[in-house]
Amino acid sequence: MKLKQLVSNIIVELTRIQSAAAPPWREDDDFPLPRMIAVDGERTLYVSKKIDDLIDLVSLQIHSSDSELGKRIGTSELHSIVRRAFGPALAAIDLDHGISENAKTALSNVRLFVEQSINREKLRYEHCFGCTLFSRLLIPDFAIGAVRFETRMRWLERKRAEGDISLTTYRRTKKVWSGSKIRARKSSFESMGESDVLDAISDCPYVCSITTDGYSLGLGREKALIAARLALTSIALLWQTPSKRLDGFNLAYDRTVHFQTAMAFHEGHILTSRTKIHLTVDGNFSEEKWGSLVEERENYFSTAQEIIGYNLSLTDVPRANLVRALFHAILWFHEGCRDRSPLIAIVKFAAAMDALACGGGENGILCLFSARLGLKGDARVFSDGTTLKSAVSVIYGYGRSRTMHGSNERIGTDWSNNSARAEQLARLCLSSCMEWAGENRDKDDPKLMSGL
Repeated sequence: MKLKQLVSNIIVELTRIQSAAAPPWREDDDFPLPRMIAVDGERTLYVSKKIDDLIDLVSLQIHSSDSELGKRIGTSELHSIVRRAFGPALAAIDLDHGISENAKTALSNVRLFVEQSINREKLRYEHCFGCTLFSRLLIPDFAIGAVRFETRMRWLERKRAEGDISLTTYRRTKKVWSGSKIRARKSSFESMGESDVLDAISDCPYVCSITTDGYSLGLGREKALIAARLALTSIALLWQTPSKRLDGFNLAYDRTVHFQTAMAFHEGHILTSRTKIHLTVDGNFSEEKWGSLVEERENYFSTAQEIIGYNLSLTDVPRANLVRALFHAILWFHEGCRDRSPLIAIVKFAAAMDALACGGGENGILCLFSARLGLKGDARVFSDGTTLKSAVSVIYGYGRSRTMHGSNERIGTDWSNNSARAEQLARLCLSSCMEWAGENRDKDDPKLMSGL
């Protein structure tokens, strides 16, 4: 149904309920009160569930028909704007006029409201997340592309200097982070901002900041979160077991340090297991070692910057084909590291390798290993003598494909060992491909990573 017809249907329904004796409400409506849309600061307009449903369809059509708009704002955010737009748009029409004329006027006003609400020049946000990163080891500020890491005290100093935080909020936050107690503050917009800072950063020693340009607040936040996770994953990949490192490299937004406690009963005894979900880097890690890693892996980190830039860009980026494949791979790898189900983690690690192999399946992954790491299918890659071909067959064939297609007869067995192997193989593939991409900056064909 065309937009104008949808708006016409809204006007027909509005005309019907305007003559009703009571506000529209039906028992089968899941919203417990009469529905209303604000017209301005004082007036509201009663609407029905049917009108709300039609507004939802209008919003979806606007989002899907405008590719530029669809890149900059999410569907739920746009729906909220479109719904607000219909308040003054419907209040401005004269129901005695023709439906077609009113629909044209209302739709024009809705479009204007949306355009003014999503002014690209004003869509610039700095998203800040508390981050554990290296925990108590405090190192100088650094950035991986658009992702900036600072100790929280240095971040606080910067935000104060930039005028984003008041002097009072700055002093009180600094006291809290220094371990001092502060008096309760009188409720105000500024005090709410102070609470937001303390809640968002929490007790994390670092702050991760990403500036998005051209995206709405909600979609920009999602882009910023992905960028932060990509940056943390690129750091974790430098260790043998990235999943353990990512247990320590947490965004406060994603999860907090916590204990998992499980209890079971057996023959009159209570059996309890406790696991702390939080690890940090090795005890002998230092600022000097971090500096050496960054210097040694310059090509690797330059690729990480490209991947993050691809995620945040509204326009085409150089080497989009190659970087897109790497973006898919590192995103899948991150999700595999975070997943607590060994079998589902295998599905994600296999997907990461398959993305690097351009969807070539088992043979494509073996080809990738041969090209990037010089390992043939008959190479014994694990201490028990398991060959690369055998490991990939189990991980991709059973772990990924049969699980996804519902035919994995081994689904009830323990997959933790194979999950660890999948992580190691995916790490080798991803790390070597990122290094190769950094060394070959003139290449854009992802198939070249497999030597094709």
